[in-house]
Amino acid sequence: MTILWGIAHVAPTRSVVRGFGPISTDSKRLITMTWVGEGVAPSSVIVVRACAAMLLITAVWTGFTSTRTPVLPMKLCPLVKTTVGVVFL
Repeated sequence: MTILWGIAHVAPTRSVVRGFGPISTDSKRLITMTWVGEGVAPSSVIVVRACAAMLLITAVWTGFTSTRTPVLPMKLCPLVKTTVGVVFL
């Protein structure tokens, strides 16, 4: 649904810019940039949430597997992944 909203927002960009009437080229570019940015933003939210979910899943998985190794970075990996996943959320 979010991706469809983004597409529906980006598709009419040209007609939205034309709706402002005779404005400068810089203003047209600014409106276009803002309108497209708002349309793309919902998709980026999905990507960030998917990354966070994957980090949390792999943190649990790594937590189960890294307890058997004496290597300190491997033992810290679940903590780092969990921290980054929570920050993403």
